[in-house]
Amino acid sequence: MNSLQAGLIGISVLVIALLAAWMWWQSWRSKREDERRRDVVAHSAPAKETSPSIESMYRAPIAAPASLRSETRVEPSIAAPATTSTQQDEFRQPTEAFVERNERAAIEQAYSVASDEQRATPSPEPAVFVARETVEPIAPTPADAGNLSPRTVSPPSALPLDERLHVFALITAHDGQAIDCPEFASLADRSLAWGRVFRLSAWESIDDLANGGAVQALCLSIPIASRAGPLGDLDALEWKREVSRICDAFSLDVSFGGDIGVGARAQELDQFLAAADVICVLYLVRKDGAHWSGTRLRGTLEANGFRLQADGRFVYFEVESETPIFSAVDGFERSFTPERLRTENVTALRLVFEASNVAQPTARFDVYRQTLRALARLLEADIKDSSGAIVGDDAFMALRNDVQAGSQALADAGIECGSSTAQALFR
Repeated sequence: MNSLQAGLIGISVLVIALLAAWMWWQSWRSKREDERRRDVVAHSAPAKETSPSIESMYRAPIAAPASLRSETRVEPSIAAPATTSTQQDEFRQPTEAFVERNERAAIEQAYSVASDEQRATPSPEPAVFVARETVEPIAPTPADAGNLSPRTVSPPSALPLDERLHVFALITAHDGQAIDCPEFASLADRSLAWGRVFRLSAWESIDDLANGGAVQALCLSIPIASRAGPLGDLDALEWKREVSRICDAFSLDVSFGGDIGVGARAQELDQFLAAADVICVLYLVRKDGAHWSGTRLRGTLEANGFRLQADGRFVYFEVESETPIFSAVDGFERSFTPERLRTENVTALRLVFEASNVAQPTARFDVYRQTLRALARLLEADIKDSSGAIVGDDAFMALRNDVQAGSQALADAGIECGSSTAQALFR
């Protein structure tokens, strides 16, 4: 160890010692000041007044207010004194009485406003097809006549379908147990299905009844009209019998709705759907009359937003929303398979746009038109209609007007394009 290191160590020890001494002195000084301050406060505090002891307070008699004094002696009794409602209100706490008065006034005002609105505003009638069934109010029973306490009634849950356009069945179990969806797999081809996983949960669509699992409540429906035609009274009766047969076999409760006047309603709806249904079918045909190889066609379609589906269609998905808009098969309406695309040539491509099955059909038609034109340039093809005529700007504008008019007619009837109801009607 040299002299520099020894000097540094000595200086460090000296600094630490000085800091420790200074901190001790500060602590000692603060203690002395606290003691001096307590002494000053103790000498300057005034003498406390002598307060009566608790014992003397209990011994001294308590004088009653003059308003409650009475010359007549009242003996204590165990039973509560009988008081009128006015006296009870007077003895309530002010806050409680004030809150009750405000609540009562608010409720009376709400009922009066609601009744005025009901008298002033006429109840809306359904747009078309079905007259609403009136439900008579349930009269109170004699046992309930004396019970004036308010009842808690759970609000009715909205059905997942349009009651005007479907015959439907609500299915529950006797003992509240779960319902197995595969028990109704025989109705999968003709019926739409929704289920409730829990008793008060929202309705969820069930695409495959055979693999739907278990639910607490099941709703089955069949549209009264579709592209296959109107539903007859006998068809609706047969469907109801099949649902009842399955429910009886598994001891389930079922209630039906929308089955009144099915035949007449179905005919009216079928005529309306035929007028509002707009399907655009156009073809891509190579200009030189040659063919496309399947591999080239598949590569071009997939590069422009199409995907090959399990049913053999190429479906175009919108880039922003991943929404399917239209589909394509070959010119002879045959589906594609990976094997066929590898080994065969394709003469024409058939592209179908169903306006009622997509949301915002006018805007989606514009996407359909732009995609067709882009494919025509890439595949060196012409855009033709079913008669073989080339489709130009005027023909596209006429198709767009038809799409707009059809979607507006559906909206006026309360059917939203692209909804589950529209997809059930136009399939």
